[in-house]
Amino acid sequence: MKNIILINLILLLVTIPGFAQSIDFQGQISSWVTVNGKQVEKSQLGVRYLPELLLEQSLTKALTISTDIALNSYGSGQFNGWDKIATDGGIKPYRLWLRLASSQFEMRLGLQKINFGSAALLRPLMWFDRIDPRDPLQLTDGVYALLLRYYFLNNTNFWLWGLYGNDATKGWEIIPSDQKKIEFGGRWQIPIYNGEFAITYHHRQADLRRGL
Repeated sequence: MKNIILINLILLLVTIPGFAQSIDFQGQISSWVTVNGKQVEKSQLGVRYLPELLLEQSLTKALTISTDIALNSYGSGQFNGWDKIATDGGIKPYRLWLRLASSQFEMRLGLQKINFGSAALLRPLMWFDRIDPRDPLQLTDGVYALLLRYYFLNNTNFWLWGLYGNDATKGWEIIPSDQKKIEFGGRWQIPIYNGEFAITYHHRQADLRRGL
């Protein structure tokens, strides 16, 4: 239902005359092969393709509206002997959001990635993504959220977010959140010398019926 509502909003914007002032279509394809040296017949072959469509329109000199639509399509084959091949595959939304932005403000709604900083290994604030540092593509599923960000002229920035309808674990979670409850939080971040200082808060209610 969440995806249907977002797609209808995006289609409505696309049909507005002059909306698609900027259109960018791109994609990312990757594949993998696993071979067992002792048992060549027990090997695996897979492929993943992420098509992405970006639309952007200037509403005023200072305000733009944009959307990102991306899919995660994948397929693999497991060879369990020359006469047995087990296949798996699927397609699901990867990114699906709308954004209203100016030079200092951003509001983003939909399936998106939320993370703090670019740290690769020591990421104690990995609350919303599952980026594997060993993955060269840095792929991660998004979360359904409303994100608000404001940037001050001295590079201090303030974040507010609300999440709803996410039924899988994310980040460091062991027990998933109750998808019928709203998660919310915020972050205040200021630059200090060559680094940053921040205070971050997030509140959620775990669904113990699906936990330990």
